[in-house]
Amino acid sequence: MADVLLAFGAALVLAIASIALARGPDALAAIWLANGVAIGIAVSAPEGRRSGLLLAAAMGSFVATLLGGKSLISSLAFVPGNLVEMLLGMHLLVRYGNTQRFASDSKAFLKVLALGSLAPSLLGALAGALLLDSVGYATFTGAWIEWFISAAIGSLVTLPLMLALRARQSLKDLSLGGAALTLVLVGAGSLLSFSLAPNPFGLVSVGLLVTAYFQSRLVTFAAAPIVVVAFAVAVGQGWLVPVTADTPFGHLLMHMTLLLVVIPPQVVAVIVARQRALDETLAVVGGQANQLAAFIDMQGILRWANQARADYWGVPNEQSVGESWLGYLPGEQYRSPMQPLLEQALTGQQVQQVMTVDFPARGLRTMAVHLQPAFDEESHQLGVLYTSTDVTELESSRQQLEALTTSLETSNHDLQQFVRVSSHDLREPLNTIAQFTSRIEERDAPALSTESRTYFRHVKSAAQRMSSMLEDIRLYVQVEEVDPGKTFRDVDLDELLDGALDAMSERIQQQGATVQVTPLGQAWGDADQLALAINLLLSNALKFMPADRAPDIRIAAHRSGAQLELVVSDNGIGIDADKLPLLGEPFKRLHSRRMYEGTGLGLATCKRIARHHGGDLPMASTPNVGSRFALVLPTHPPR
Repeated sequence: MADVLLAFGAALVLAIASIALARGPDALAAIWLANGVAIGIAVSAPEGRRSGLLLAAAMGSFVATLLGGKSLISSLAFVPGNLVEMLLGMHLLVRYGNTQRFASDSKAFLKVLALGSLAPSLLGALAGALLLDSVGYATFTGAWIEWFISAAIGSLVTLPLMLALRARQSLKDLSLGGAALTLVLVGAGSLLSFSLAPNPFGLVSVGLLVTAYFQSRLVTFAAAPIVVVAFAVAVGQGWLVPVTADTPFGHLLMHMTLLLVVIPPQVVAVIVARQRALDETLAVVGGQANQLAAFIDMQGILRWANQARADYWGVPNEQSVGESWLGYLPGEQYRSPMQPLLEQALTGQQVQQVMTVDFPARGLRTMAVHLQPAFDEESHQLGVLYTSTDVTELESSRQQLEALTTSLETSNHDLQQFVRVSSHDLREPLNTIAQFTSRIEERDAPALSTESRTYFRHVKSAAQRMSSMLEDIRLYVQVEEVDPGKTFRDVDLDELLDGALDAMSERIQQQGATVQVTPLGQAWGDADQLALAINLLLSNALKFMPADRAPDIRIAAHRSGAQLELVVSDNGIGIDADKLPLLGEPFKRLHSRRMYEGTGLGLATCKRIARHHGGDLPMASTPNVGSRFALVLPTHPPR
């Protein structure tokens, strides 16, 4: 709705202004400003709203004509011609004109003017003149020439300004104070020139060219309609009466001269803005000896290259600049490997690729190629900035690192296999030792001395510890064997905890332990590994307790974002702060086996499981108060 009101209001105000500039109450407007603005609004609007916006603009012009004193029939006769002009201009620009590049490419700018202003004005004038002649408002011959001149001039100077204003970043870095002062000076200078100077067109042209060079192109676009309005005022008031204007041809020639005054400075403004943006873009390219840099325009032509490119190719840049990067290489029957990458970058995409290039002056080198679309301050693409960094040495180091990583992975796999086989094979002789020791004790019990029984008990205890250690080592090593992509899933932690409590129920009863549990919910991981971690943490909480204290264990879960903390707290012996960092390290025991049994791998395995799941095992403890272990786990698969 806002765009509709904008189109109607803009057309109404500009049409009233245009009619006010007419040389007589029944004459056609000397310039018609409304249609170019309406075309600019419609072209930059969503497709389904364009026709409605132009109808609103046509209604605005119709109301202005009525307010200007023309009859209803005469006012209606102007509507079809205006609609033809606006609809045709919109269609041609959408279909064939590149409005995204018009403000950064002089050829695209002139094409936009031809498609959006000249051609529509010509056909609109023909349609309008036929209707004006049919209602008796004016003769066809006189009407269509006047209509065409006024519509073409008005549209040529308002369409670029409106398209620029509709661009989202058109006001970026614009000094409003400086722009306003420039436009006031342009308007005043133009009016004085047209009123007093013997050769006003030359003076006005110089003023616009100076504006184009020192100000932004948006200011130059805004200056053009001001100059045209000043011209219309001067002619309407009789201040400017060239002798050639007394004939139809002379009248046309005078307005053609006006166009030659206002259009070239706008083209110059586009060229200057493009060059400034290009200079800023190229300024960020360093002069590293191993980085090739170049700029390719939207037609695929090499426009600039740094010295490193010349050094690598052995060809002076003076010979390379101006060559096309699209199509076949000179004298070759195949496309450059850079062409498909450049074609992607010319559509606004960033492209990166590592390739091997045989440089005439450097030989085979590995290059990291990066093609970055270059834009001006209004987000119009100027071309592509190409950089190619020599990473031959880095690539060699990377390959060595990959080979080392592969070797380490192989060694790790071999070590896991060794531990698995060893833990299995070593258990057999340990079991044999325990079995035969028991048989000797049973058979020769009466003949054994007290000292011999003690020795046998130590042998069986050592065999059991060795067997437990082999099993713990196996569990510790096999954590990394689990493939997250195959075994990880949503795991019910409450179900795993219930299983651990059932398995330890007898031990919990014997120790008179209290276990307080709150719902845990689900985590993402391997069910077997998480079950093992919960068992180890619960066992740890039951183990490290003073002899005169019943265990009080609390198990809860806390969620934060995509993570869950499964917290196991106890009221055990606690740990000194300086020894806390040692917890979780393999085989690190803080107490002798006489006080607390174990292999020193329980918490280490828990931490390994947590990290294999992308989490950790933070710990906190206070001596003789208790400890807190938090198993940090993900709640869903990584994205």
